[in-house]
Amino acid sequence: MDGTLGTVIKPGDLSPASLARRVSAFFAASFLINGIYGPYFGVWLESKGLSPVMVGVVLSLPMFSRMVAGPLFAYAADRWSKHRLAIQLLISAALLGFFAPSLFGLGVGLTLIAALNALAMPSIAPLSESFAIAGVQRHGLDYGRMRMWGSAAFVIANLVGGAVLARFGAPSILWMLTFAALLALAVTLLLPGNLAGGGAARMQFGEIGELLAKPRFAQLLGACGAIQCSHGFFNTFATLAWRDQGISAGVIGLLWATAVFSEVALFALARRPLIRLGGTGMIVLGGSAALIRWIAFGFDLPLPLLFAFQALHGLSFGATHMGAMHEMAQQIPVKLSATAQGLYAATTGGIITGAIVLACGPLFAHFGAGAYWAMAVIAALGLALAVRFRRLARQPA
Repeated sequence: MDGTLGTVIKPGDLSPASLARRVSAFFAASFLINGIYGPYFGVWLESKGLSPVMVGVVLSLPMFSRMVAGPLFAYAADRWSKHRLAIQLLISAALLGFFAPSLFGLGVGLTLIAALNALAMPSIAPLSESFAIAGVQRHGLDYGRMRMWGSAAFVIANLVGGAVLARFGAPSILWMLTFAALLALAVTLLLPGNLAGGGAARMQFGEIGELLAKPRFAQLLGACGAIQCSHGFFNTFATLAWRDQGISAGVIGLLWATAVFSEVALFALARRPLIRLGGTGMIVLGGSAALIRWIAFGFDLPLPLLFAFQALHGLSFGATHMGAMHEMAQQIPVKLSATAQGLYAATTGGIITGAIVLACGPLFAHFGAGAYWAMAVIAALGLALAVRFRRLARQPA
């Protein structure tokens, strides 16, 4: 086993089963952070006196920085084959941010936590995904079976986070984030040091342009970018919207858990529908579910219906994501894997999502849950692009 931060496990040193277990473990540990940050960090910001508009500003910063920070760290990891080290540095930066309000006071602490999260949060996930995609390409590993452990951990964080928040209040959110980051940093020791191994050719900067020039990759970014960006209001304001509708913190935790449980089920069972529909078909399915979901969420639904439409998350996010990962595993060479993931993350959660979240603050302040209908328009655009992508992909080259 890897004993220190400096020890490098090479991909060839691991059996396919061992690599799958290690990547699954890191997905689980890193998604504990996301499972607290996504649903509850906005609540912590509001508890410090920030208005809905300012909450939107702070939460949108990582999405804007994803356009630069995500691809930059991913390119550096591919260029120098230091994938694990890059993840460790990013988690350490996030950890420092979570400590900042306690160490430096609220004014400086808010600035630091916003800046460090803007740097780290957009970049961890693409690097994590690149390990899984490398396993798919080299060993035929089941991506869904690895990724589902991240979603399962997200569910656990939702449930535990909601219970802890109800019991101890908003200050507990930063302590939960700190614990999750420390655990994720420890689990990085299980990962290989890089993806390509020592004998692989070093990636060249010009290959980024070649990657973006691939028509199918550009079409993938456009379709998935719009569908995933339509989750912007849900990811940042769902907890506050449900609270304003009179739903308790414990039930809100169950709602988040329902969404991600459906995601876990999708990843666990996706291999057969993926074979039948292909990556493009899964993306069309995800776009259709997103459109239906956001139209429904704009209404004040009774709880049974709210839980039912929340279960569509397995399709609106999960099927779209699964289709995108399948397409990238087919198109992208291993040495460009992290860079491709960085570009995908920049598109699906970058400047467009940042602008959407920034706009969601005023939309939420004026229209409440009615802001979901703006997300339905974006989902409709993504669905149209996905249908076109599927039609073009089925034509001869």
